[in-house]
Amino acid sequence: MVKQDYHEAVKWYRKAALQDNPNAQFNLGLLCSSGKGTNKNLHEALEWLYSSAIQGNIQALNAIASLAMGGNAEALNVLGIFAKDYHHVSAVSAFKELAQHNNKYALEVICILEEQQYPGIDLILRSLSKNENAEIQYNLGDLYFNGKNIRTNNKRAFSYYRKAAEKGHSDAQYMIGYMYNEGVGIEKDKWHAVEWWRKAATHGNTKAQEELVKRNLSY
Repeated sequence: MVKQDYHEAVKWYRKAALQDNPNAQFNLGLLCSSGKGTNKNLHEALEWLYSSAIQGNIQALNAIASLAMGGNAEALNVLGIFAKDYHHVSAVSAFKELAQHNNKYALEVICILEEQQYPGIDLILRSLSKNENAEIQYNLGDLYFNGKNIRTNNKRAFSYYRKAAEKGHSDAQYMIGYMYNEGVGIEKDKWHAVEWWRKAATHGNTKAQEELVKRNLSY
């Protein structure tokens, strides 16, 4: 019976991993992640897991997803590559779950996949738009309003902001007021702008309060 020796395992896995063996890369990634037989190094772990996953090792991709779901930002970005560039089902599934928990990057990835016309992703967005968590709708509104990695869509931004605003989200209420005031994503309506700013102001939103003070209006 061979005695378990993680240090020796790391040595041999590394030799095979450098020869692009996906199983060795996966196992080396796990050991680097756990710190068994080597210093714990999540960055190196992700490099090996990525190298394995890109060769089709689903276990490696699941390991990346596990780290991402645990809150590792680098793992989340690596997982995003498999979702956005390769449309890998496991990666997309992880982002669907993270989006339901209001992970901002996951929400962005879902929106990008919708632009790429990934099958069924529109149903996920529809589900998110009906979520009871107003912060999700507010963040979706921000994504479409600011348009950093997805195309700006002011009408869609207004729709999401409105859903959040109706739940009492003060930042969303301020944005609805702003969009009415400027005629962005909706027909300009100064009266409705003031109405929404008053709602936001009563919830303590300082931007809305400043807009009302500038107009000598009470809240």
